[in-house]
Amino acid sequence: MAGYRALLIGGLLALGGCGTTGAASEPTPGPGEETPGLVEVDPEIEQECVVQADGSMTREAVQACIHARLGPVQQCYVKSLMSDRSRQGKTTLHLAVGASGEMESTGVSTEGFSDPEFDSCVLKKVRDWKWPARPGASGPLLVNYPVFLKTM
Repeated sequence: MAGYRALLIGGLLALGGCGTTGAASEPTPGPGEETPGLVEVDPEIEQECVVQADGSMTREAVQACIHARLGPVQQCYVKSLMSDRSRQGKTTLHLAVGASGEMESTGVSTEGFSDPEFDSCVLKKVRDWKWPARPGASGPLLVNYPVFLKTM
């Protein structure tokens, strides 16, 4: 959308340019089920998305993995702003990343505005995320990550 520019600082996704709560959850497609297209990843940030020898990840590595993939989530927010430019709030991404790097489950909860289309859009984008494999991991990596949304 023309007239908007994005700024991502920490967990803040702020868009510059011209109260209720919603929640959604959606399982990741299984084998043989349709999986939507490619996920855009920022290769510069992706370099910091590293796995430790034991299959664990540091907080900084998890943050880098998320930041490298937030572009499509930003697109969902811009689309949401088209119907109400005053929307701002917090979206928490709920992720279970399998040892193979595939999403086992995804969820999103939004505070500050209610837009089921936004939540659905975010879910569709996030469930396609592919993280580095974590050999030696004993189970899924569980992540609850807040993204603060506001216009500037």
